[in-house]
Amino acid sequence: MILRMFGSHAWQHLTGLSYVTENSDIDLLASIDSPAEWDNFRRMMNGMRWPDSPRIDLEVVFRGDASFQWREFASPGSEVLIKSNHRVWLEPKDRVEALLHA
Repeated sequence: MILRMFGSHAWQHLTGLSYVTENSDIDLLASIDSPAEWDNFRRMMNGMRWPDSPRIDLEVVFRGDASFQWREFASPGSEVLIKSNHRVWLEPKDRVEALLHA
């Protein structure tokens, strides 16, 4: 698994210019390429306590294409919004791992 930062914190770090404000969240991408990485990631995330401030937005990206918000995946409900390079759709959470086999 590869974890990357994007958004205002990344821009500020890369440019030295002021992009981060008191309301800025931390935007992270978790790139996952195999079912084993997905299993490890889920084990790591179970029970993790996220700080209230700054807010952390974690986008999970499967095989460089299909992505979804971790917060939405971990919340109650049976589906999650998936975004790919070609379309957007709702996927049952219990079938998300199949995207790693596509």
